[in-house]
Amino acid sequence: MERNGKQSRIGDENREIANDNAERAQLYTAEFELQNEIDRKTANFDKWRDQKREEIESAQEHKKLDLDRRQHREKDRLEERLKQTYGTAKETLKAEVAAIDRKLEAKGVRKVLRDVFGKTRTDKEARQDMQATLKSIEAREKEQRRILESRHKKNAGNRPAGRRPAGSVQSVVLKPGESSFRTGARPYSQTRNFRKQARLQMA
Repeated sequence: MERNGKQSRIGDENREIANDNAERAQLYTAEFELQNEIDRKTANFDKWRDQKREEIESAQEHKKLDLDRRQHREKDRLEERLKQTYGTAKETLKAEVAAIDRKLEAKGVRKVLRDVFGKTRTDKEARQDMQATLKSIEAREKEQRRILESRHKKNAGNRPAGRRPAGSVQSVVLKPGESSFRTGARPYSQTRNFRKQARLQMA
């Protein structure tokens, strides 16, 4: 333990770990900001790429998958992509926020010393920055989910109303005297040949 202002090996190791964790969190924050900049500059390309991918998938899967199944697959792909992009950063930032919260719970002499040496203020500022980054990440994820949901609703609204599934049979009810062989054709009982045959049989 550190006494009378003298440093100890354990204290030095703890400070080194805390500095490493803080630097790691800063790196993830910078990485997130860089990712946002890349996303902004490549928005047009992403839009074109997604459009082409959707066209290809639609052409290949149109006969195999219905709309609901394809939308479910797109949601799964989006969640996997979000996890790969932001998952590690979110977990690290949340862990760092929790560690800072434990430090800020210090009481007594320890709290006084932290306040005197500016540790409390520094930790609060770091926590605020990390929370802001987490909120930005969550807003980014929410926006991408909203875009996908909006596209799904639009696609669902473009489905032809009343369209019969392939292979279905439409039942037709014929009125009395109507022929099912040709539109407008009279039944044989109303033809000239039928009446002629009837007169011959009656003669």
